[in-house]
Amino acid sequence: MRSSFQWVGFIIVLPILLYAQDKPWWVDEKPSSNTKYYIGIGESRLSDRNYSSVAQQRALRSIAIEINTIISG
Repeated sequence: MRSSFQWVGFIIVLPILLYAQDKPWWVDEKPSSNTKYYIGIGESRLSDRNYSSVAQQRALRSIAIEINTIISG
């Protein structure tokens, strides 16, 4: 009986603890490249078949475009 009561309490409290946390800063403000680092951000829908590789290709493409722009300039 006590064990089931503990599980019910855990199930009720867990969502509250998860949603009560602050969002990390990079969720609202995406990081940008600077003189030390190139940062590429690739996005893809989770419904896409290979969403991970699509997002990675887009991130690499954004870095390549940024490097090309700096070299050309």
